[in-house]
Amino acid sequence: MTLLSACLIIKNEEKWLDQCLNSLSDAVDEIIIVDTGSTDKSKEIAEKYNCKIFDFTWTGSFSAARNYAIEQAQGEWIISIDADETLINGIDLPAYLRNIPLNVGGVLIERENLYTDFLIGKSQVEVRSNLRIFRNNKKIRWNRNVHEHVSFSIRESGFEITSSPFKILHHLNELNEDEFIRKQKNYLSILENDTQAANKLYNLFFKAQTYHILKDRGKARIILDELLDLKPSGNLLFLSLSQFAIICLELQDLLAAREKLALSIDLFPEQSFGYFLLSQILFRENKFEEALSLENKWILSGEKVKEREVLEGDLYLAKEQAAEFKGICYLRSAQLEKAIEELKEGLTGKPQASGCYLRSAQVHFMSGNFKESISCAERAIELNPGWKEASEFLKKIQRINSL
Repeated sequence: MTLLSACLIIKNEEKWLDQCLNSLSDAVDEIIIVDTGSTDKSKEIAEKYNCKIFDFTWTGSFSAARNYAIEQAQGEWIISIDADETLINGIDLPAYLRNIPLNVGGVLIERENLYTDFLIGKSQVEVRSNLRIFRNNKKIRWNRNVHEHVSFSIRESGFEITSSPFKILHHLNELNEDEFIRKQKNYLSILENDTQAANKLYNLFFKAQTYHILKDRGKARIILDELLDLKPSGNLLFLSLSQFAIICLELQDLLAAREKLALSIDLFPEQSFGYFLLSQILFRENKFEEALSLENKWILSGEKVKEREVLEGDLYLAKEQAAEFKGICYLRSAQLEKAIEELKEGLTGKPQASGCYLRSAQVHFMSGNFKESISCAERAIELNPGWKEASEFLKKIQRINSL
């Protein structure tokens, strides 16, 4: 009996495909590859893993290609994954699926986006809940041409959705700036060409999100205003309010950010996203203790969340991100010992956490330990060579230390 099928759509993915398929090899019973026109060695790589390969003429819809892949799958369950992603701890996935209640049709996992913020030159991480595992049921299909989703059809088929301990890594950080911008503009083009009325609200949201990614915050905010005037509901309302609050926060409009967060938290009290954004507002208002008091409302990556209803698209904090934020709160409130304690914990969990190294450098600088400060700043730059803030801080310490 085939338990789990992995479904991928690809086109010229030789750069990524091998690491993706290798991550699936101990977890799935079959791998379905739908190729939309590769001219590189993608198919040769897929053949090494005994994938079932099908050609599909691109129609301008990611959902159409994904649904074609599902139709070829024999497994009871589907995991949908992209070539530039890798599955973490997949070896435990079959046993997990064998014990899922019959009323559950979809499984949320953590998707950890690794990307570069080219404006500040820093590698970043963003973890969100994402629905990628679902039953192979004829009623469950992907919708929308781009930024496609499957959760609506799962619920419409009478199934429930649950969370899980599994994670996918998305390797956006290996794209250069031109490739990254080209990818986002391609998404915008697909969104602009989608005239289906049923997709209008979600398309507005993803247009706003894409303009935000491209740093056009003004345009993103105008689109979100238009979307909220159309009264979205459910998960889309949650995502829209969160996106609006982020943009307002970046534009230093703390009043508007607070207004949207208050509404979001009132409507979706189970979330993590809004509470962390509220912590950031409090930090900017120099209310460090209040910012830290919301810690118990954040969901950390890898944390069990069965006790709380999980929102698709909710933000989880990587543990080193939480440690960095707490560390800088303690630093700004002159609690240097607590700051170092938090930052050490972050580095224990992830020794490559450049943010924790830079904040440690700042704490040591405040303590007058310039040698240790320089060492930590150098380590932050070594891990994140393009990070402007770290480079500028190192120059500052070296200049002062040379006096």
